[in-house]
Amino acid sequence: MSDNKDFVSTGNWGDFGTVIILDAIIFVALIVLFSCLRRSNRFGHFYAPRVYSHPEDNLPNSRSLFGWVRYTVAMTEARIFELRGLDATMKVVTLRLFLFTILSLLLPIAVAVLVTNATGDEGVTGVPQISIANIGRGSNKLWVHVACGYLFTVISLFWLYKGYRIFEDYSLVENLKNLAHNYTTLVRDIPADSNLTAANLMARQTPVKANKLRGLIQKKQALQTDQKFLRVEWEATGAVPQKKKGVACIGKNVDAIEANQQKINEKNEKIAPIRSAGFANAPATFLTFSTMRDAWETSRGTNAAVQAYPHAKPMPAPYVDDVFWKGLSATRTHRFLMTIVAVILLGLLLVFWTIPVAFVQGLANLNNIGKGGSFLSGTANWGTIPRGLIQGFLPPLVLIIFFAILPKILRAINALRGPESHSTLDRHVLASFFTFKVLNIFLVSAFGGAILNIIDQIQDGTFNLANSLGSAVPAQSLFFINLILAFAFIKYPLGLLRLGELIKTFLGRKKTPAEKAYRERPGPRNYSSTYAVELLIYALAMSYAFLAPFLLAFAAMFFAMAYLSMKHEIMYVTVPRYQAKGKHWHTVFNCAIACILIAHAVFIALLGLKDFPEVAAIAPMPILTIVFTIYMKRRFHASCDYLPVERYPDTDKEAAGANFVQSYADPVPDVHRESLDLLQEEAIPDQLERGNQAMPNLNVAGSAHV
Repeated sequence: MSDNKDFVSTGNWGDFGTVIILDAIIFVALIVLFSCLRRSNRFGHFYAPRVYSHPEDNLPNSRSLFGWVRYTVAMTEARIFELRGLDATMKVVTLRLFLFTILSLLLPIAVAVLVTNATGDEGVTGVPQISIANIGRGSNKLWVHVACGYLFTVISLFWLYKGYRIFEDYSLVENLKNLAHNYTTLVRDIPADSNLTAANLMARQTPVKANKLRGLIQKKQALQTDQKFLRVEWEATGAVPQKKKGVACIGKNVDAIEANQQKINEKNEKIAPIRSAGFANAPATFLTFSTMRDAWETSRGTNAAVQAYPHAKPMPAPYVDDVFWKGLSATRTHRFLMTIVAVILLGLLLVFWTIPVAFVQGLANLNNIGKGGSFLSGTANWGTIPRGLIQGFLPPLVLIIFFAILPKILRAINALRGPESHSTLDRHVLASFFTFKVLNIFLVSAFGGAILNIIDQIQDGTFNLANSLGSAVPAQSLFFINLILAFAFIKYPLGLLRLGELIKTFLGRKKTPAEKAYRERPGPRNYSSTYAVELLIYALAMSYAFLAPFLLAFAAMFFAMAYLSMKHEIMYVTVPRYQAKGKHWHTVFNCAIACILIAHAVFIALLGLKDFPEVAAIAPMPILTIVFTIYMKRRFHASCDYLPVERYPDTDKEAAGANFVQSYADPVPDVHRESLDLLQEEAIPDQLERGNQAMPNLNVAGSAHV
């Protein structure tokens, strides 16, 4: 029997049960509260705004307490694609496939490995008894884990293949839609003074270098929107709106309309000289063709007119609302240099972020941090409930809060790289955020926590790397289970409740109905941050599938709750800021493959530490994964991003590109376009005014959507 029994057994069933019970109570309370608020007349429009703002969608709804669960689950992916687009559809598909992956692994792998671990010869007690920590070094029982490793690889890759097949089918429909982006090609790194012409070219729209002006216009439009509501309030009440002049609402009352108009005038004074000075063309252009065939051929780089410029980079145009105008000003050299700067900044930030993660990991190991005579030295004698609260509940909650501020920082850094679209920027953020979470939360917590568990052996000189880490790393599964429970039972229910928006909307100052409806409208969902969380849990599930397979059950709970929560939010709440033709899936797939390769690396390392004599037997697993990845990229990337040649519409029957000749005009130099955007923004309150109506008595049990 190994000397590791003591430190591996620190995860006792009492503390673990306390965490589960506490999380379950919070989960039930939050779900019941959400269900009650959602069915009420007062809050119903807040929790299902798209039922009222888009009655033409004919969304099924219910007044029963948990009827929303039934209608959310029953909503088909085809219906989501029809109403919400390909981005939302692939979000739901991803969660469903991750859930199916975990469920497929549970029975054949979890049962076999759990039984093998539980009957191990290390004599470990407590929760780690059913992990690989209970298997002795060099034991033949490790062959069970090897066999399950191959099954794990095949199952995981199969569901990722299914995901790309689904994405390909929906992409074909998306790329045939009669919309501006399917008739337009974006060409980057083309000389600003180029005279590019091509057959069937209907329009060429070249953006300008005016990033400072774009920021000023954005701020001005926000002030104009506020001014509109202040005037409506004045007309409705007969009293001039007042505001405090000073810092933190300290100072004398002043006329809010006059003060706001003064700020607008200040912005106009800054905008006028920039406009009068003129604009230089950006090294990019939008080419709109009369037919889809010409647009797709040009995007593929087969158009001779584009080939005349060797450094030109053609690509399918993003949706009009997806264009990141600031990024188009960047030259190829600028993007290259800024990418290097962004990588350096991300590396420094990654190192800095390990500090709070290490601190949180310390909270999760109270037995160990109290051994050095610290202020927590008495925690070993605490009762089950306070220990369970500190070790199991608070560390994951602190991590969730601390990582909530990270996406904004990552977005600012990645914006330096000059992306052509908001969706491209979000995919950069997704990759960065995923890297942060895997390295900081997964690897730092797994191996850092393992070091904390064996600190006594390091101090007294009895430490053995292979023997100690081989048992301590699997024992860290308890910390990750607590993290998964916090996401599944607390974070997603709180996301359904939107408490911050609720308090701001209903307990803030009184507003006119139009302003109230405008302020209540839900903001767009940023998929990059939610994907990163889901990929982190996927990485944990993959890595611990054969180390501590009971974690899979909690991962299944997480993906079930994520699927329900995100599906409800997509259908009933949020309005997307842009459509990206589902291209987040490419990044999600790459990250999922990285999760599987990390699982292989962890598994090989653990078997090596366990002195398994046939470690080479599992070498084909990562090779199989890499070969699969290469095949998938060759098989699906082009067919998903471009319309296949054999599916080009008949040219004689199609010449709709003339309808989109002004779609990609840069809004900055066009004064009329700027005013039009503002008018469209101000029209939103009238459309959402229906949200102030009382909730009707809905009974659509026979709805065709179910």
